[in-house]
Amino acid sequence: MTVLAVADLLARYAPAYHGSWDNAVRQMLAEPADAEIITQLRAERAAAGRFRRPVVVDDERQVIGDGMHRVVAAITGRYPRLEVADGYPDGDGDELEVTFTLDSPDDDDGAFEQAVDWLRSFPLAGTWVTCDTFSHISGRYHAVYYCPASLADALRSAVAARAEAHGLRVQVLNVQPPEPYDEGPCLRCGQ
Repeated sequence: MTVLAVADLLARYAPAYHGSWDNAVRQMLAEPADAEIITQLRAERAAAGRFRRPVVVDDERQVIGDGMHRVVAAITGRYPRLEVADGYPDGDGDELEVTFTLDSPDDDDGAFEQAVDWLRSFPLAGTWVTCDTFSHISGRYHAVYYCPASLADALRSAVAARAEAHGLRVQVLNVQPPEPYDEGPCLRCGQ
């Protein structure tokens, strides 16, 4: 892990989305879910003097891998430096899969997109949980979070409470380690 001046980070790494840094800042502050996360991160930084996790960069591609909200919080908070890691630090947390239903009258009403916005990243019991993947399979939603296994019950409650606080009705069905992903045999070599 290294510490970079925010100006150097902005010059060296592209944002993961929204094209330019000016556009990323503008669009993320205009999006209520993103703006809430940025506000929470600035409060965290003010209280602790640093963010809990470094910004993850992809040196090969020269892009932010994880930490767009932290970068925008640093820009808007006028913080001079950020901790940066090339790749995810060891001990990033266990993975927990939350399976839930979303009470929505229509799959096309934007409820899934709202769930992704409000449930993808949030503080929980002294740590910060981040959703790695969201999926929708046969009427059930699956979100895999980086979260200590000891916080499974707290994660269950937080997902339901965050959804409800933002007008989404979810029923959490299960919280457990995700099933191992089996990609099956290689199509080229059969192994």
